[in-house]
This record gives sequence, C-alpha cells and structure tokens, in this order.
Amino acid sequence: MSKEEVPVGLAIMEKLFGFLLIIIGGLTFYSTYTNMGSAGALPGLFLTAGAVIMIIGVVLFIAKS
Repeated sequence: MSKEEVPVGLAIMEKLFGFLLIIIGGLTFYSTYTNMGSAGALPGLFLTAGAVIMIIGVVLFIAKS
C-alpha cells in the first residue's frame, strides 16, 4: 500500500477543528454540570452530548493525518 501525502492545510484544519470541538464540548458539559436545574428535564442528555463532542474532538486532535 502506498503512502499518500496529505495537504498541509487539511492536516492543520483537522487539528484546529478537533481543538474547537474539545472547547465546545467542554463548555457544554461544564455549563450543564454547574446549572443542572436550568437544563430542563434531561440534564443527562446534555452531559452525554458534551462528553461525546469532547471525545470526537480528542480523536480528531490526536489522529494521524
């Protein structure tokens, strides 16, 4: 199998997008955790969504391009 070169801009944007997802997921998780009452009937849904967004961001951030 041959190794293909990935454009530098694509690799940088992948890392940047992953970092952005980590920040958004962390803010979602933190704001829901600190204000459980204002999250409505299902705060667990928002906590899970924030954690999933953070995990996707970490995978994108550490993925080898």
